[in-house]
Amino acid sequence: LLVDVENSKGRDLGIAMCNLVKGGLNIFGRMLTENVAVNVDVDFFKARLLRALEHRRRCGLDENGCRLVNGEGDFLPGVLCDRYDNVLCLQFTALAAEELMREEILDALEAVLSPKAIVIRYDACEDRILEHASIRVPELARGSEPGLPECKTKS
Repeated sequence: LLVDVENSKGRDLGIAMCNLVKGGLNIFGRMLTENVAVNVDVDFFKARLLRALEHRRRCGLDENGCRLVNGEGDFLPGVLCDRYDNVLCLQFTALAAEELMREEILDALEAVLSPKAIVIRYDACEDRILEHASIRVPELARGSEPGLPECKTKS
């Protein structure tokens, strides 16, 4: 569920995604934006991905083999994405991110990075367990069978 967040005086604070599953939740709401007028769509995720890539470039990281998206640190809460050459490994640590935005995030990753494949992992990490997200084997979500990626290092 995406919700507009207000303070006690009714001032808009932004948009959050919420996990409404009953039980031992990890985090009820995670802020996505500081502006309620923003459309949370493929273009939103493309912009966040480009921002994360630019940050890694400024830090001198080898984008060929690194964590491209690190959740809240890249303003994409509950989303992790690692790059191994032309294969991306996506993980959702927030159930709301997985259920609400999976396809938009996959579309944005394809548009920005043109990977050969995107694999989604559903590991039994503490966050997924607390959010009652399903634990299952990895899935080839987009592209062709990746095989073993070759990570080249900068010389």
